[in-house]
Amino acid sequence: MPKNTNVIRRVDNEQVKKQSIRPHIKKVQQTQAVSKSKLIKVSACMFYVVALCIILIYGKVQLTDINNELQELKTEYTEVESERTRLDTELSSLVSLKSVEQRAKELGLTEVKQSQIDYIVVSENNTVEVAEESTSFMDKLTEWYHQIKEYILG
Repeated sequence: MPKNTNVIRRVDNEQVKKQSIRPHIKKVQQTQAVSKSKLIKVSACMFYVVALCIILIYGKVQLTDINNELQELKTEYTEVESERTRLDTELSSLVSLKSVEQRAKELGLTEVKQSQIDYIVVSENNTVEVAEESTSFMDKLTEWYHQIKEYILG
């Protein structure tokens, strides 16, 4: 009988070796189904995040449009300023003494010669007589109208 015990031991040893070679498998419990309230909360949060992203993107687009418009206005302002400078320069050249002399020559005007100057000698005192001012309302209104007209037309 001693031989039999050895055989049993051998079998036991072989079983132990086979058991140790087998991979260790664990049972995992199934997760519980997600409740509806949690699903609604997650969906609402996702909706708010997406809505916030859309609002931020829309704001950036609006800001870009406004910046582009501002850049266009700055460009237009620069062009208008350069045109104003050009016109100021042109006005200065038209009013300059040389251009006035040139225009006078084009019209046939010449400088005054000494032979063309006549002096008048007055023996009496130089006095100016001023007529009395009319004080009627219509005269004042007419004078006021002429002053405004002269102011506007230069």
